[in-house]
Amino acid sequence: MEGQGRLIIDFDGLLKLLSTTIYSNQRVCIREMIQNSNDSCIELQDKYNSLNQCSIKIIIDSNNNIIRICDNGIGMNEKILRENLSKIGNRYKDCLKSELSYEASKKIIGTFGIGILSAFAISDKVEIHTKRYGENNAFLWSCESNSANYTILIKDKSQHGTEIILYISSNKQSLLNEEEIISIIKKYADFITIPIYFNNLKKQINEIHYPWEKQDSLHEQKSFIHRKYKVTPIVIIPLNNINDHINAIFFIPDPKEFVFERKSRVDIYASRMFVCEDNNVLMPSWARFIYGIIESHKLNPSAGRDTLIEDDTLFEIKDEIRKQILSYFYNLSLNNPNLLASIVHAHNAIFKNDSVEDKMLFSIVSDFVFFKTNKGMKCLRDCINREENTIYYSDRIVDQYSSIHDKIILLNISEWDKDFLRNYEEKKRVSVKQYENRQLSLINKVEAEWENVLENFKMVLNMSVKLADFPTGNSPIVISEINGDIDAIEGSEVVNQRSNFIANINTQNPIIERLKDISISNKELNTIIKSLFYNSFLSCNEVFDRSILNDILRYNYGIIEKYLMQILHTPEMKKQYNYRTCFFAFPFENKFHNLKNDIQKLFDKNEYGIKIVAAESQTKDLNIMNNIKRQIKESHFGIADISGNNSNVLWELGYMNGLGKPTIILRDQDNETQPPFDLYGEYHIEYKIVESHTTGRTEYSLLADSLSEFIEKMLSEYPVIKNIPKWEKSIS
Repeated sequence: MEGQGRLIIDFDGLLKLLSTTIYSNQRVCIREMIQNSNDSCIELQDKYNSLNQCSIKIIIDSNNNIIRICDNGIGMNEKILRENLSKIGNRYKDCLKSELSYEASKKIIGTFGIGILSAFAISDKVEIHTKRYGENNAFLWSCESNSANYTILIKDKSQHGTEIILYISSNKQSLLNEEEIISIIKKYADFITIPIYFNNLKKQINEIHYPWEKQDSLHEQKSFIHRKYKVTPIVIIPLNNINDHINAIFFIPDPKEFVFERKSRVDIYASRMFVCEDNNVLMPSWARFIYGIIESHKLNPSAGRDTLIEDDTLFEIKDEIRKQILSYFYNLSLNNPNLLASIVHAHNAIFKNDSVEDKMLFSIVSDFVFFKTNKGMKCLRDCINREENTIYYSDRIVDQYSSIHDKIILLNISEWDKDFLRNYEEKKRVSVKQYENRQLSLINKVEAEWENVLENFKMVLNMSVKLADFPTGNSPIVISEINGDIDAIEGSEVVNQRSNFIANINTQNPIIERLKDISISNKELNTIIKSLFYNSFLSCNEVFDRSILNDILRYNYGIIEKYLMQILHTPEMKKQYNYRTCFFAFPFENKFHNLKNDIQKLFDKNEYGIKIVAAESQTKDLNIMNNIKRQIKESHFGIADISGNNSNVLWELGYMNGLGKPTIILRDQDNETQPPFDLYGEYHIEYKIVESHTTGRTEYSLLADSLSEFIEKMLSEYPVIKNIPKWEKSIS
């Protein structure tokens, strides 16, 4: 049937919707009440030039589950209660702004006319006791959250202003907490111009003045940054009343004191009320190192006031902020270039990677971007070889311990760096060329005298190791990427990703030369190898200025020399196992511990003079993996029980085979798990676990005879084991 109708609003359903969307955070409901009181006070001050000190007071009555928000602002009459407060979505504040002076209108916060609904998101009932300034009657407006019907009664009230009484719902009573309310005031309303008091506290809670509004503004800004962020800024970038509406404090923290994220962290205020924190919507994409606060009364928050509406005004403000920051950097480049250089150095990766996308930023900062060179870290402008007006770079290793190259050469140049250099070449009219340096000469055929060194470095460093002849300089080790070329790398990646890199050992270096005859069992050798590696890592990382780095390297090499003197001028340390030993690899279960003990008893009974060692015993190294490797390397043969395919056992078996150790493999016949591939060699035994009815002990059928047979055969076939002294129990 044709005709017209009227939309009906389900008030209860609307409240439930708002409480799970716009007002899902119960704290913002208190914020809405504060901003209504603020607007009432601002209106009174402006329209009547009131000399009365306007204020807001919040009172908690936890015994009755009540929160009161009181103000001595302009108040409301019956007409305003009915036509503005009770009419949801009435944009009364827009009309109000047009009635006020420009300065007052900037402080009016409300916009959408739905703030009263937030009260019902946390309350079962709302009462508003109010009296309009200059009028005689006062009114009590009340409404319950489960009803769209309200009542208005005439009530006595001597003072103008408004008191909002919230009867807090049972599931929202965490708001009835002093610390919570103070936290809400400090977060959302710290800079509104109306003082806010709480309970019986005589001192106002909110700050009222922005740091830039106080006397001795610079000192106040530094104090504010220290209180809020707990850091000391490198620089502060103030924006004071730009275009008559943009104010900000930006600062650049020292990266040593601050953990940086992938975006700038800026708190945003509109009409002096907090909107959102850690937001970068107004910042240039490259300004990830800039933090602070921004305020503008022209910003338009969303209905929930937790985000900004991305309209033309927002993008105009964003563009202005970018221009102001760039202007600050440009002035530094003219008047204080050393300070700009320190800023760029502190956040070098960001400037290097992101400035290419912003032509104005690139033109200002590109001279000050730092690169690693064969002469240490340097600004790009200092890397120009003036006679040729040329910058040289290399993406291959240049000996970092030597200064024999006359030219300054940029090192470790990535594809990102090359893109930066191409832009620099175009804009600065400087030639950029790749430097053709000599590479390391890898030694593909390892002579016997170097095999021990190669093996020792592999075991200690747990990474790929190659021997090389260095064309220049005297570096013991150079770290390179694990591809066909000897490409230089960033040292910070090496420690955590060793599988991607190679340690190139310089056979021409005198320290390396003297390591040829030292056994891995020597504890000092482990220290020496690690020290050489970390020296190389330190040089790649360029943590220090080159002169400081050279001093550190010389000191470290002096200590290494002392270690070598001690080793080479004293009798070589005896191996731990100067008697017959067998490494036993087995799963850590009781039955295998018993098996180990029974095998040891068999060896003792037959007088083989063999001591069993295992991962569980004879620990000399806090690093378990190093300890196992050492025990296997220094044992003379091995036994491995592969029952159940225990991963640790299979690894230990593989390590024994890799070292060429004779190994006897054991397996429980009743274990259904089959080996992943054919592991059986010349010596293997399948045994069966049985319970003896006479002794009550676990016995290993088929094991003793076969094992004795293999031990006899091994001693016969390996005279080097047979010639080793027997172990006696008295030997510790």
